[in-house]
Amino acid sequence: MGMRKRFRDFRNWCPQPPDRLPTKLKQYSVPITILLTVTLFAASFSIFYSSSIFHPSIPLAPAIPISASAQSSNTFYIGPSNTIYIRPDGSIDPSTAPIKRVGNVFTLTDNITGNNETAIEVQKNNIIIDGADYTLQGPGTQRSLTDALIGGIGIVISNGNNVTVENFLITNALVGIELENSANSQLIQNSITTYSYENGIDVFNSSNNVISNNNIVSYANLDGCQNSGVDLSNSFNNTVSKNNLVGSWIGIYLGDTNSSVVSGNSVTQSCTGIGLFASDANQVFGNNVFGTIEAISHGDYPDSGTGITLYDKADYNQVYGNNLLNNGYGVNVWFSSANNTIYDNNFEKNKFGQVNLLNESRVSNFWDNGTIGNYWSDYQGQGTYVIDQNNVDYHPLTHPTLLSTILPIAIIAAVAVILAVVISLLLYRRHRKRQVSDEKTFLKGLGE
Repeated sequence: MGMRKRFRDFRNWCPQPPDRLPTKLKQYSVPITILLTVTLFAASFSIFYSSSIFHPSIPLAPAIPISASAQSSNTFYIGPSNTIYIRPDGSIDPSTAPIKRVGNVFTLTDNITGNNETAIEVQKNNIIIDGADYTLQGPGTQRSLTDALIGGIGIVISNGNNVTVENFLITNALVGIELENSANSQLIQNSITTYSYENGIDVFNSSNNVISNNNIVSYANLDGCQNSGVDLSNSFNNTVSKNNLVGSWIGIYLGDTNSSVVSGNSVTQSCTGIGLFASDANQVFGNNVFGTIEAISHGDYPDSGTGITLYDKADYNQVYGNNLLNNGYGVNVWFSSANNTIYDNNFEKNKFGQVNLLNESRVSNFWDNGTIGNYWSDYQGQGTYVIDQNNVDYHPLTHPTLLSTILPIAIIAAVAVILAVVISLLLYRRHRKRQVSDEKTFLKGLGE
């Protein structure tokens, strides 16, 4: 035993190899790993849970005012009938425009004040246009319809392919960004403020585009003003995700647009949060739509104060995982829109009712996916939730659902924890075997 003690003393005295942890740290490696993993998971969950996905009462970020942009005293003014062009060969016309080119990246170097026409027209493909947080301002100087109606368009991309527009502050233009007959393009991280009858982002006859992480605010008069924050018309396979939209008649509008995705957006203070007009096979999921307002006049669009509207034969759409809170109605289904699957949504505190079915649209839609229905704040907790004889939720939920958003993260986190524990145990076991083997070898060499 004396020899064993001397061995341990000798081993503790010897310097540790660089790839070996101190004995005390190894002893607690498993609990430390578990503690760190659980702490990381808890912090991530806390941040995710505190986001506006789960708390619609959290106010959205306001439009960024001009004073917050990268101001300078050398603002570039476009003439009364002029436009800045990025030509097909990459040249900038006029050459005095505050745009710097490095390869296929075109970056603003100053603020631009536009005119009654288009401020910037993009004719080149496969490029990035970076606003660098400078302001592109329309000609109006007051927040009024009079000023807005004489405004021009901020940025136009026509017949474009693979064009990215990012980091612009666009204000007081008739339309913020217009994408026409274009594909494979991205409109991301722009802040757009409009005071007009037109749209923040206008997409027409375009496909395979992404509109993401934009902040769009409309100060237009909602009494008959039929504008949209994001408008997709006659388009296919586009993605509208993670945008903040405040104001406008319709927050996100799909007209004759198919096979597109609308996900993770926050829409408030609109007459309709998300509207699908004669649009089929789209996916609308994970959106926050709350606080829609009732306008004085409906105009040509028969809707007011609604979270999501399916209108004029909008068929075969998937609507799931949305929070529909404090609206006039949660969902409108009008004019023979059928065969839509609507499930895993939270319908809560909608003033006039959870669902509004126009007489002409009393056709069948599916209000569960066969196993998961919706949460209805007025559900009594027993049996089915009946909207009418053709529209029944056979699997209503008794609590607000987080399934569509939290379940994937929870699964990934659980797998990560299990892997961390298993790896820690294997490493610890390997260390113990090596330690015992070293001790036996040393004792054998001493002849004990």
